[in-house]
Amino acid sequence: MKWIFDRALDSRQRQGESAFSQELNRQRGDFKKETSVFVREVISNCADQESGDNLDPIEAYIDVITLSGAAKKEFLEELDWDNLKSHIKSTVTHANTRASHSELNKGINILKDPRQKIKLVRVSDYNSVGLVGSDDEEDKNFHLFAKSDFITVDTPNRQGSFGLGKGVLWHRSLINTVLMSSTINHDNKIQTRSFGRVNLPSHDYIQPDAVSDNPDGKWFGSGYFGIKNKDRYSADSVFNLDSAVMNKLFLKRDDDRTGTTVISVAFESSEDTNLIAALEDDVRKWFWPAISQDRPKIVIAVREFNNHDIVGNPHVIKINENYQPFSDCLNLEKNASSLIDEGDIVSKEVEFDVPGRNTSDFKPSDIQILSDEDKNGFKGKIEMRAIRTNQEHSKINHLVYLRDNLTVVQYKKISSNTIGGFIGICKAGKARGNSIRDEKFHDFLRQAEPALHNNWKYSSKVAKLYQFDGHAASTRLNALDELITKTAQDFVNKELEVSDDNLSLLSQKFNFGKGGIGVKDKLLDYEKVSYGILNNRVFIEVEVKNLRDDLLAWKSKIDFKIIGINGNDNNLTIESLDFSSIDNDLISFTLQKRNAYITAERAIERYKVKITAKTPELFGNNEIKNLKYSLSVSAYAGDK
Repeated sequence: MKWIFDRALDSRQRQGESAFSQELNRQRGDFKKETSVFVREVISNCADQESGDNLDPIEAYIDVITLSGAAKKEFLEELDWDNLKSHIKSTVTHANTRASHSELNKGINILKDPRQKIKLVRVSDYNSVGLVGSDDEEDKNFHLFAKSDFITVDTPNRQGSFGLGKGVLWHRSLINTVLMSSTINHDNKIQTRSFGRVNLPSHDYIQPDAVSDNPDGKWFGSGYFGIKNKDRYSADSVFNLDSAVMNKLFLKRDDDRTGTTVISVAFESSEDTNLIAALEDDVRKWFWPAISQDRPKIVIAVREFNNHDIVGNPHVIKINENYQPFSDCLNLEKNASSLIDEGDIVSKEVEFDVPGRNTSDFKPSDIQILSDEDKNGFKGKIEMRAIRTNQEHSKINHLVYLRDNLTVVQYKKISSNTIGGFIGICKAGKARGNSIRDEKFHDFLRQAEPALHNNWKYSSKVAKLYQFDGHAASTRLNALDELITKTAQDFVNKELEVSDDNLSLLSQKFNFGKGGIGVKDKLLDYEKVSYGILNNRVFIEVEVKNLRDDLLAWKSKIDFKIIGINGNDNNLTIESLDFSSIDNDLISFTLQKRNAYITAERAIERYKVKITAKTPELFGNNEIKNLKYSLSVSAYAGDK
């Protein structure tokens, strides 16, 4: 197998940095970790390739391979590295961003230095369709994945609709290179095909063995790893490559089940020091709906290799205690009318007007076979659910958006007037059911997602496919989001229903100490925002303000207690803190009985915190109402 690059076009058109990288960087939004985007997209791509005639779930493996020594040398030899390296080096001077220049140089230096290790991240799926189709069939899986950019097949069962997700494999490679092998049913027999692609800017390089084919050495950009086509200057995929070569390239698959293996060469992320743990965490974060099912559509494992040797015991990733409340909210039956006690689950069904399809570009014969729902629209049903939990988790008091029971679309912080831990879930499309309308609603939501599928607000595509006037598409999608958010807030706000009389009484039950410490230098200030009592819990919201500007981080201590009871025994126990609209990466805390120790980054000048505290079991409900409480906030410089 050799690298064969596309020659410059007759028009002398040139291309710059990978469009995949530019688009992924632009759309990352809330994805702070590189591995989050990677895991979401590659596993969703695996799920898209479900085989219709196989009842077994798709098996997906994310393998982290540390390559060194003889194994690295063999890998580079089979990779046609000298040729690939020369093309990459020639692009460095033409790379249109400093970041591109730096990454490509770094990749070259790591790969050519025999003392340095490199990482391969290999993603394999089994019991899936695989990269079917000839090298030239533009609407089949092989061409769509290996050769096409921003093109996808618009089928209802696919997760994606932009053809962008695969780009994360090249995006995370320091040398923009991806290898692939796929076991498929080809010519009525099971065969494995191999291929590769590198995404590079246009560049100039006189390739010694290609002078007759490209004497001026001008290349359009991308290169392909295969065998030379006998009729034109291009690379074709290779069927049934020698097993030893496949092994040296780490493309050899575990067995003969159909599916695909892809490798991001020289993988790098900020989580490299603990990449395995980061990948496992991201699998749970984005795919807990799938892995929590009794009969999942896909099972996922993360494995570690040192060259060809597996490290540790491979295991399928299961849901853990952090995400168990999410699974309970999704899968357990409604058991309450309001969120009061731990484990209470509430649900409600709401409707959204899904518009009819835009048929302006349809053939008359196609219009005739459309259903009434397609032509005129329909009311799509959404099931809203919420569970009461005080478990500490970065996504507590968030709403989860689902259009299937596979992947989380987004986590959205829900603000409310009350305090208490909860998780909300919006089940729409195929997450709600399997009716014709559910499936059509699912497809509408899929089209309303941007390239990274992290919200339902992408109006540009929806406006072309459905019946809207002017800017009505964005208005309708905003209305959908507002409907979902308001329903979730209603669930939570119903938790604390306190009459005006009770509020007046309660105002006498709280005693606020003075903010700050010291006489000459006041460090912080605070004030109460809201408060309430329900059953055996006390709720209070406080706004705390930093008064110093010379600290990299500032610390505060909250003391929340029952007046008249000394010590921590038989006093309040703080169960949870909820920081509204504060980035979880910028604030941290620890809890210790009635005390909370909070550290905020300097970028945060103030914060609001909703505190939920549990009263001792020795007090009955009537006694709890008559107790008096004290809350104070002070600057804290300890090591908690």
